[in-house]
Amino acid sequence: MEQRGSGAGDDLFLERPDGPRIAYRVHGPADGEPLLLVAGLGLDLTSWPTALVDGFADRGFRVVRFDNRDAGCSGRIAAPPPGRVRQLLARPHPDAYTLADMAADALALLDALGVERAHLVGMSTGGMIAQTLAARHPERVATLTSVFSTTGAPGMGHHLAPGVLDRLVDLTTGLARPTVG
Repeated sequence: MEQRGSGAGDDLFLERPDGPRIAYRVHGPADGEPLLLVAGLGLDLTSWPTALVDGFADRGFRVVRFDNRDAGCSGRIAAPPPGRVRQLLARPHPDAYTLADMAADALALLDALGVERAHLVGMSTGGMIAQTLAARHPERVATLTSVFSTTGAPGMGHHLAPGVLDRLVDLTTGLARPTVG
């Protein structure tokens, strides 16, 4: 895995032989406590407010933020994004990637930077990615902060009345069933 600057600002790139190229930036002291910021789906590393990043760096943290695959300057995946029905049914394309793949990207970045253990902060889907990394590699995680995110467990964070999701899926797939009662 190679790390190299792009010549464009602060962006660096991790070239993964078994995955997409990952764009990232590092702020703060080289010997600071590692803090990995994981952005949400479709957000890039600039989604983290500069004042927040600077505040962590000023307090001695080595702040690493990166673009997830298919976001910002990181590599794109050839698999098409799932349509609404696939999203509702949680059935991705067979050649699509998962949260585990995205957590593996984050872990590969930590490895490339020589980080044995880091504090993780994830927002939205980034929180789910950070949770996946923590669950699969707890020895690599000092702390975990998940901001406006969820565990992904069915029913967690969903406030739909019983049967509403089933009716919505039926309507979007043209298989509407008669409503009883």
